[in-house]
Amino acid sequence: MSGIINQTGSRSGTIGRTEGGFTKMLAQSSLGTGEFYQVFTGGFGQYHVVISNLTPTTDDVAFYLRLLNTADGVISTSDYRQSTGGSYNNSGGTSNDQVRGLWNGSRWEITPAGANVGSGNDRGMHATLTFYNPLSTKFYCYVSGLVVMMSQAGASIRTSHFSGVYNSGTAAAGFKLYPSSGSLAQGQVSVYGMGLPDLA
Repeated sequence: MSGIINQTGSRSGTIGRTEGGFTKMLAQSSLGTGEFYQVFTGGFGQYHVVISNLTPTTDDVAFYLRLLNTADGVISTSDYRQSTGGSYNNSGGTSNDQVRGLWNGSRWEITPAGANVGSGNDRGMHATLTFYNPLSTKFYCYVSGLVVMMSQAGASIRTSHFSGVYNSGTAAAGFKLYPSSGSLAQGQVSVYGMGLPDLA
């Protein structure tokens, strides 16, 4: 499976090094298909994901997020729910009424509400996401975080708080980032384990 990222693939950084309470699981700048296998298997209850300059090959697209199961398959059942609220600022002023919701969809959308991502080097999306108890089959997997970017046309800066839940007791060992069309051109993704052991 060419281009798939896992813990045995090409990467930079030191795996398993404790850094101020965070244990680095993955640091990757060659994103391939955006599938990150087995990164939630370090024995932690929470995982912190840092995404920098995520840029698509196709202009004016949204970015989606799905979970991967313990067999590395994409979880695409209609159990994804989310709430997103944000704001933007441009030469005309500021608005804080940018919202998006999803109930029982097949993936989360992490693009800031109200705009899409551009393919230029200065149009990439940046985010910090925390996944809670992804491997648990008793407790649902929640995710929350902050996303920021310039709009596709460069006319505004946008930020959103994203929160989601996978409404099923399915264990997730990884995740997939992908655009609504085209593929990933560039970006950096780091994954850190933190907290107490995962709840069963």
